[in-house]
Amino acid sequence: MVVSILRLFVVAFVLIVSPLSRASEGGELGELLKMTILSLQHSTPDYSKMEPLTAAAVQQQIGAMQPILQQMGKVQGATYLGIQSMPGGAGEAYRVKFANGTMMWVISESSAGKIQILWTSGVEGSAPGQSR
Repeated sequence: MVVSILRLFVVAFVLIVSPLSRASEGGELGELLKMTILSLQHSTPDYSKMEPLTAAAVQQQIGAMQPILQQMGKVQGATYLGIQSMPGGAGEAYRVKFANGTMMWVISESSAGKIQILWTSGVEGSAPGQSR
């Protein structure tokens, strides 16, 4: 019984305290993410560097996403948070600091070296120009 309670505590601790799998090293895709965000801000993503489903999703959503990314301003840095499980697989999670706010992003590469997951939770806090 003590072992069962201990297991339950460990599972609860992992789920509550560490939703991201922490890696001892930094992520490998931070620079790719920053370059991709820059290309999205200017409506010039390189679809050849994306898996077909990712490219199709970006093409569909860029019209709505590009103005938000432009309002966020220049990317100032990306902090690696760990590995995040996603429906399409696992990806590297980053907190991306812009001149006018912060967003969380997840990115992964396929075995072919193309962007497989490119996801954002949106602007942290409130949208640029709104009170915080």
